[in-house]
Amino acid sequence: MIKYITVTFILIAGIIFSCKNKSTTNTSNEFPDQAFLKNAATGWDAQFNSRNLAMLTSLYSEDVVSMPSNSPAIHGLQQLQATLKDFYLQNANVQHQTFVDEIQAKDNWALERARYKLTYTPASTGIQETETGKHVMFRKKLGNRWYIVWEIWNQD
Repeated sequence: MIKYITVTFILIAGIIFSCKNKSTTNTSNEFPDQAFLKNAATGWDAQFNSRNLAMLTSLYSEDVVSMPSNSPAIHGLQQLQATLKDFYLQNANVQHQTFVDEIQAKDNWALERARYKLTYTPASTGIQETETGKHVMFRKKLGNRWYIVWEIWNQD
């Protein structure tokens, strides 16, 4: 009886270990862009903080839909560029930091759930402000590049 229990335990452990290894292998094969997606938020922050509007908006698709907190949705890259340009003109010392909580991806779609901290100084007051909140960002792989196609965020 003890021999039977020992053999059964070894077989079950082998099955669990084998399944665990297959799952890990499949995940890395399904997601060759996992490293890029993991670092995409840091890249977005760098472009936003550098105030390089051309580089920042190159991360977005032409038909992007951006849904900012307490504002109407922004449709299309041109409207997003105008909104960001206006933000930069009205604010100095802009610093954005993203804290990614989760990334889910399948095929050529990826979802990022994160928190953020935005510090800026409005030209109108000269007083530094800090905003914290959360966002959800959807990226889609078009050709060989990932583009932000939808985003929504709100303040805490």
